[in-house]
Amino acid sequence: MSGALSQQSSNPTWRAFDNYRAEAPTYQTAMTMSGVVGKTTVLLGLLLAAGVASFGYCEGQLEAARSGQAAGGHLGLIFGGGIVAFVVALVLSFKPAWAPLLAPAYALLEGLALGGVTAYVETIKPGIGVEAITLTLGILGGMLFLYYNGVLRATPWLTKAITASMMAIMVTYLASFVGRMLGYEIPYIHGNGLIGIGFSLFVVGVASFSFILDFANIEANVYQGAPKFMEWYCGFSLMVTVVWLYMEIVKLLLKLNSRD
Repeated sequence: MSGALSQQSSNPTWRAFDNYRAEAPTYQTAMTMSGVVGKTTVLLGLLLAAGVASFGYCEGQLEAARSGQAAGGHLGLIFGGGIVAFVVALVLSFKPAWAPLLAPAYALLEGLALGGVTAYVETIKPGIGVEAITLTLGILGGMLFLYYNGVLRATPWLTKAITASMMAIMVTYLASFVGRMLGYEIPYIHGNGLIGIGFSLFVVGVASFSFILDFANIEANVYQGAPKFMEWYCGFSLMVTVVWLYMEIVKLLLKLNSRD
């Protein structure tokens, strides 16, 4: 659990820790594990609360659209919330000291976006949102249990494997995005065939094991005495992984249900 670990983490938001590690001894107060747990719980609560409120609103908008009424507010929440949350995440990656203010904003914005996404997928397959939330929280809790009981650790091999896999996924998604703009679709990976489902399972697995690297980075920086505001930044970085995992689980469940 050294500085090299945070540099190799699959979650790019952790790299900001390196900017403050050398300065940490000059801070009068340092982050603690209990502080990280508390801040992460607050952020997760904000994300869920905003998601529930957004889900209720978007569900009404979708019902109105099905009735032939003009309704597009759900699109504003999904795309608006997601885009602004992405901008906030970029700012935080360069300005971790702003985390006490921007981390809660990120959680609320992502909650609005994910609530809209969940309302939409519920129109395709009722119950899929609850399944995705349950699986996401279950994986988070399971990985936390395995890490702190020493079953899974952030070994150099695991760190390199997750980082390489993360880069491959990013390149694939970028190529897919550019391809769609040019009228070309990468075959199979977005379909509900065996290759598409296998790809989604792979991505869900990578996102799940990213939690192990996240936990190791938190533990290392608590030990090294990172400044107090990093408790919020830790929570924010974990929320980034949670949101990514949730979206990938939703994609996987949609593929599986489309085969019924």
